[in-house]
Order: sequence, then C-alpha cells, then structure tokens
Amino acid sequence: MNLNKITTYVGFAIRSKSICYGVDNIVKAKCYLVCYSELSDRSIRQLELYCNKEVQRLVKLDKQAMENIVLSNKIMAFGITNENLSKAILENL
Repeated sequence: MNLNKITTYVGFAIRSKSICYGVDNIVKAKCYLVCYSELSDRSIRQLELYCNKEVQRLVKLDKQAMENIVLSNKIMAFGITNENLSKAILENL
C-alpha cells in the first residue's frame, strides 16, 4: 500500500468535489470506490449491498490508514465518484 500516493489522490478528489463521506451519502451517489473502517455490521451490510448492486469496489482499511488518508479521525467511510481517481487509488492499495 502506497499511503502517500493514496493520500494525494484523495486530496485531488476532495479539491474536485469527487468524494462522499458517510454511508448514507455514499449509497445515494454513484461511487466507483468505497473505503471504510470500523463501521457497524449494519452499515457494512448496507455498503456491501450497494457495491454488489452497482458493481463497485469496497475496500476495508485499518483505522490508522483511514485517519492518515482523510486526515480526520471522525470519518469512517468515503466514496470516490471520479472513475479515474478511483482506479489510481486502487492501483496503489
């Protein structure tokens, strides 16, 4: 996992408004990549159903990696709505 590149790509997504935070916002948007850490079983099932239906990638990160990527300890799930950025992030996972 290349954490520096992933953090850079997520930063690009934030600046271009190509990111959604939280399970409820993710399932409403068209996300190509969904990353999560330390969610409840119900929230994980909700994301799994969404990703299986939409044929998207669902990636579980450990808590420390999530905090380093989004620079916050309050965000537990995010989705990338830009296809190219999501591919770049997946290549570095």
